[in-house]
Amino acid sequence: MDVIRAPGVEVRARAPAPPTEVWRVLADPWSWSRWVSGSRRIRDADPDWPAPGSRLFHRWGPGPLQVRDHTTVSAAEPPNQLVVEARARPWGDVRAEIRLTADGSGTVVSLREDAVSGLVARLPRLGQIVQRRRNQRSVDNLAALAAKRS
Repeated sequence: MDVIRAPGVEVRARAPAPPTEVWRVLADPWSWSRWVSGSRRIRDADPDWPAPGSRLFHRWGPGPLQVRDHTTVSAAEPPNQLVVEARARPWGDVRAEIRLTADGSGTVVSLREDAVSGLVARLPRLGQIVQRRRNQRSVDNLAALAAKRS
């Protein structure tokens, strides 16, 4: 893999649910297509998701241009942190860190994404604009889904 490391993007949202409830959404691989912006369908997942090294297999992209790829867990500290390496070729590969911090009766959800290869790394300004919008939508969706489940 051609590692470039473009500047990262971090976004936040507040979920009106405790970190354990938000973690339950993260730990359910089948929920990812409901909150990750751009994800169309989860095709399969390792039974031990989200253990380090486990993968989920997804489709992403618009209409007939959907791409099959996967996401791998790098680190997991339930219910506080999940780090994944997501592949979305040809757009690029990213390292995403999701942190959950208790905030009263809710949770602050932080998502930091660093581009490591592909177009998002080669065109950092464009990549950051797209990442910021996409990731803000994703954390907002995650917060809403966790609130609905709690």
